[in-house]
Amino acid sequence: MCRWPLLFIAAVGLGMLGCESGSPGEVNVRFMPTDRARIDTLVSNRVPLLRTEMDSICRLRHDALVDRLTDSIVRERLREEMRLRARIQSQPSQ
Repeated sequence: MCRWPLLFIAAVGLGMLGCESGSPGEVNVRFMPTDRARIDTLVSNRVPLLRTEMDSICRLRHDALVDRLTDSIVRERLREEMRLRARIQSQPSQ
């Protein structure tokens, strides 16, 4: 796979970070219409590929995240149950 589009986007991003005008955080970059068209084309070509990669990463992590979160919820409920049982046992019986 050709990596020059990604390198180009990275170079443009770094170039934009390096250009400072006046106040900090303000970036003033003017692209030619041909540059804008090229950047738009590169981004629109890469976005579907990136979406596919992100979806596959999410699918891989989903089961582990669900397991961890479920365990966390169960532990919290067990602590709550133990507190309630202790409070009930400490109350005088009628």
